[in-house]
Amino acid sequence: MKSNSTEESDSSSVEFEDHIDISLLPDKKHHRRKRIRDSKFVCGIWQMFGGKNAAYGVATAVLLVSVFLIVAFARPSSSYETANKNSRKNSRYEQAKNPSSLGHGKEQKGSHSLRLPRHLAPIEYLLYLHPDLTNFDFSGKVDILLLCHETSTNITLHVGTKMDYFDVAVARVEGENILETLTVTETSRLPGEMVVISLATELQKGSHYFLVMKFKSKLSRGLAGFYLSKYRASGETRYLATTHFEPTDARNAFPCFDEPNMKAKFTIVITREKRHVALANMPLNYTEGCNSDVELCTDHFQKSVEMSTYLVAFVVCDFKSITNTTSRGVQVSVWAPPEQIDQGQFALDVAVEVLEYYEQKFKVDYPLPKQDLIAIPDFSAGAMENWGLITYRLTSLLYDEGKSSDSNKQWVAVVVAHELAHQWFGNLVTMEWWNDLWLNEGFASFMENVGVRHVHPEWKMMDQFFLDKFQVAMGLDQLSNSHPIMAEVRDPAEISSLFDSISYDKGAAIIRMLEDVLGSKLFFKGLQNYLNKYKFSNAETNDLWQCLTDEVKESGVNLDVRKMMTTWTSQMGFPVINVTVRRDANGKAMLHYQQERFLVHPDTRSPSDSAYRWVIPLTYVTQQNPSERHVQLLERQADDVLLRGVSPDATGNSWIKMNAGQSGYYRVNYDEGNWNNLKKQLNSDHTKLLGADRAGLLNDALNLARAGNLDYDLALGLTDYLSQEQEYVPWISALNGLAYFATQFSTYDMERNTQHYRIYKLYILHQIHRIASELGWEETDQDPHLKRYLRATILHLASDYEDVFPEDRPKLLENTREALRQFDGWLNGGKPIRPNLRNVVYSVGVKYADEQTWTEVFHRFQAEKVATEKRKLMYALTSSRNPGILKRLLRYSLDPGKIRSQDSVAVINSIAHNPEGRIMAWEFVQQNYDLLFKRYGTGSFEFSRLIKATTAHFNTEKKLEDVKSFFENKDTGSGKLAVLQSLESIKANIKWLKAYRHTVVAWLQDFVSSHVHLPINNPHHPVHVTSLDERYKYGRP
Repeated sequence: MKSNSTEESDSSSVEFEDHIDISLLPDKKHHRRKRIRDSKFVCGIWQMFGGKNAAYGVATAVLLVSVFLIVAFARPSSSYETANKNSRKNSRYEQAKNPSSLGHGKEQKGSHSLRLPRHLAPIEYLLYLHPDLTNFDFSGKVDILLLCHETSTNITLHVGTKMDYFDVAVARVEGENILETLTVTETSRLPGEMVVISLATELQKGSHYFLVMKFKSKLSRGLAGFYLSKYRASGETRYLATTHFEPTDARNAFPCFDEPNMKAKFTIVITREKRHVALANMPLNYTEGCNSDVELCTDHFQKSVEMSTYLVAFVVCDFKSITNTTSRGVQVSVWAPPEQIDQGQFALDVAVEVLEYYEQKFKVDYPLPKQDLIAIPDFSAGAMENWGLITYRLTSLLYDEGKSSDSNKQWVAVVVAHELAHQWFGNLVTMEWWNDLWLNEGFASFMENVGVRHVHPEWKMMDQFFLDKFQVAMGLDQLSNSHPIMAEVRDPAEISSLFDSISYDKGAAIIRMLEDVLGSKLFFKGLQNYLNKYKFSNAETNDLWQCLTDEVKESGVNLDVRKMMTTWTSQMGFPVINVTVRRDANGKAMLHYQQERFLVHPDTRSPSDSAYRWVIPLTYVTQQNPSERHVQLLERQADDVLLRGVSPDATGNSWIKMNAGQSGYYRVNYDEGNWNNLKKQLNSDHTKLLGADRAGLLNDALNLARAGNLDYDLALGLTDYLSQEQEYVPWISALNGLAYFATQFSTYDMERNTQHYRIYKLYILHQIHRIASELGWEETDQDPHLKRYLRATILHLASDYEDVFPEDRPKLLENTREALRQFDGWLNGGKPIRPNLRNVVYSVGVKYADEQTWTEVFHRFQAEKVATEKRKLMYALTSSRNPGILKRLLRYSLDPGKIRSQDSVAVINSIAHNPEGRIMAWEFVQQNYDLLFKRYGTGSFEFSRLIKATTAHFNTEKKLEDVKSFFENKDTGSGKLAVLQSLESIKANIKWLKAYRHTVVAWLQDFVSSHVHLPINNPHHPVHVTSLDERYKYGRP
């Protein structure tokens, strides 16, 4: 491409022909910076880099460039040293007034690498930015101090494809002198958003260079890079400019070396309007211009610590803040739109307490003087851990006591704790490359529970860990198209695809398993060593394992952590341990085990799966002493090991529960006798087993049966006791396992007009009847946290499933009637609903609402100012059973004036989970694929979720071919793996229905016939089911 600059180069142009040095071995040596004090030299540099700059003013430009050059080689200080603005120009450097003006440059095709060459390393950046919130664009200049490791005639860095760059200049410096200015002969673009700057003079090994580039671009309308966000306040639309760079979008805000292991220090200078405030990673150093008559101010921020480009952040907005200080003096602030700042107090309190706790837990002080947490109206993720300036979605930071539920409150605490954990795991110690993303996300996902447990021990966060981490990860990892925790990245889109449940939840799960094996004290001592050894640097997975192994050996424990844990990070999937207990010749209890990779769809098994082997820390308890926990390390594919804790007189009627406490990332399949003994225990006194163990048994059994490893009569028989269950974790685990039936039967019935789903609903309604009655609709302030969670879940399920009952049995509709009564009171009488019950009331009300009522709820959604309340209403809107309404909402989902872009995918996915919207959601994706791909397909994890939510539930050959043919010639970007996973799921669904549909439906029908006194027709033939639609128009009984 030709240059898009205002100035032509006097130097002759040459083609870039040399191959780039693609050595991936960075030089980690630290180099001392030298000080530059000569004011004549400073002025010469300013001339060399372009002279007068209208955007910043002559005086400001002189000052800023001067200051940068003074501190570039100076001591690592947070303050600036101001040079003499009246210094004369140094004629020695007049030649540098002719920088390159090659703009976008030629696009080069041919040999290139995903990675930048390593002959240069960035040391410091001075970044000037001027975002214009009237014209929605920005301009800037970046000065980068570089150290040359290998001789070369080019500089390669990242520049976004939509960014114009110009006035490129390069100079070699040493101490207080410029040794030479280098002629830029050409700039060229390479694939991967790289720009090559070709030089007439060779870069010398060991020398320092300055690279200066000016640039300009539009503020992105997406949710990545330097982008535009907006909100409504006082009847007007207000705009802000904000950033989101992870993983590879810093290059779309400024030219940089955009890889995680190319750390540098950053000094940021932002020009803004007086009415705005600017925030960056570091505290404000000083401001220029706000006391004059000009409308623009320039904020100079302190120099940062060394950090990766994806952690750089800046925001220009008109927000307000509330502030507190930790005991060590770190200033913590929450920023939000002025009308919502009062909702930030809870997050601020959690942040201060968790930050102090992490410092004590990690034995490493938080290294910055401040920590800002800011709520961004338009934000794709939950939050982003930018060092010193964490950006959040509104629902992840703001909590309104009058409208937000307990789950909203926990979510805010969890996300705050997660992002603060990143300040150590990810920011202080950063993964070497994205294949080790789990070192960031796995540890943050583990520590979020530890941090919140410290603040709110009554929430029982580690009990919830099994549901939120283990089960979620296993749901993805039991597919043949999963991926290892450490996954190779071959193209930029694959980086985004790694932001999934494997990196987050499986990463957290294996960390939890390791902590359980080592003990918390020893585990955290190893982490402290790891953090101290690699702080302000980069690390790989093996570096972590080595630190933990060293600590374990020092303590006298004979365990090779690296050997054990490599089997969990380098292989995809997880094992199922098939166990049989028997007596040897001496009467000792022996455990025969055999491990293999667990695949929920066994037909996808390949010969390579037999080679999988894990080093498994097997834990177990026995019926004789359920409080005494034993650990056995299983290293072989199959073996016999002695079982401790089993008394010689124990009979075959006693049980053993493996994976005690569910801290291990594996499933267990027992012999039939042990399964039956565990079933008897559940039916006689289920409390003899811990809640986590009951949850694990149910989840294992249902998934083993789904995979064909366990008889469904046995697996479903374990659920018999559920009507006696009182605890949240076992209930949710059971419902998660049973939900596969709901998805498959509802989809099957839609295609064939059968009543499998109705039978399933009746079974669930019987099992939850007792707990629903005991919990009731009345909530007290004394109710425990998880009891409130359980009430909301059970009542939602009951109200939703009661549509199977005939209208002449009103007592059976009591939960639906109560939900509709409260909905009517809210809609027409202004009566408040308890925050924890709003999801169920809104959902049931909209389900039975006509179009007029739905429209009223939609208007309330649009007008709502509390983000958590707005989200409840948004999801409720997807509950309608009116196809016309659902199609209308799908259209709205792509209209930013009605549904924010951050919420579009969530709306489509939620409609896809509604049986009435399942087919139309997929058709909508097909019709609007190009737009959806443009918005989310190249860098957003949302795209993978969209693909799976709208396709993975299908279970017919016709739909399989439909999905397969649609994606055959489509660019799937970051959703490439999601397509494979969906196709695998559809094939497996088809086979599961053929193999197990009759068995499961027959079991459910027998259960319902013996427990529910209603006429049950043949479930394999059509039936008319009375609906409440006509009886409950407008949400009123």
